[in-house]
Amino acid sequence: MMKYDYKELELSDNTSTGMILRQVTPGSTVLEFGCAAGRMTKYMKEKLGCSVYIVEYSEEGYRAASAYAVDGVCGDIMDFHWMQAFGDVKFDFLVFADVLEHLRDPQQVLTKARALLKEEGAVLCSIPNAGHGDILLNLYENRFRYSTVGLLDQTHIHLFAYQEIEPMMSRAGYKITNEEAVFMISEL
Repeated sequence: MMKYDYKELELSDNTSTGMILRQVTPGSTVLEFGCAAGRMTKYMKEKLGCSVYIVEYSEEGYRAASAYAVDGVCGDIMDFHWMQAFGDVKFDFLVFADVLEHLRDPQQVLTKARALLKEEGAVLCSIPNAGHGDILLNLYENRFRYSTVGLLDQTHIHLFAYQEIEPMMSRAGYKITNEEAVFMISEL
C-alpha cells in the first residue's frame, strides 16, 4: 500500500478534499497534480463527470489513478514533462491537494502551469499551515519532530505559513478569490 492511499474520500465541510471538490464544476477538464492512488480522480470522473488528467510521482499510485484519468504523466512534477504532454489541453481547474509543500520550487510550477489554464480557469490547492498550534506547542517545548504523514511529513521540503501563500500566488500570476481553512477542535 502506498503512503497516501487512503481508502475513504473525506468530503465533509471541514476537510481540504471536501473544500476542493465542492469547487470543481461538473463536466470540467481538470489537471490533478500528485493524485496518489486516485481517490479524488475517481470522484471527479464518476461523480462530477470531469475529464481528469493526472501527474503522479509514484508508479504504483499512477497505475491505480490511471483507471480514472483521460491521460497522465508518471514522474516528478519538477521535471515538467506534463507541460509537453498536456500542452494542447486547456484546463478549467488545476488541482494541487497537499502537493506544493513537496516541491523544490512550487512557485515555478504554479507559474508554468498557468499556460495550461483556461482564461477563466482556477487553481485549487490545499497547503498545510506551519503556524498550526500543534507545531507551535511542540516548538515551545523545544521539539520539532518529522513524521511519516501530516503537517511535518518528512517529505515536506517547504513549510508555509498563512502570510506567505498570497505573495507566492501573486508572484506566480494568480489572484486569490476564495480562501477556506480546516480547523481542528478537540475537547479537553
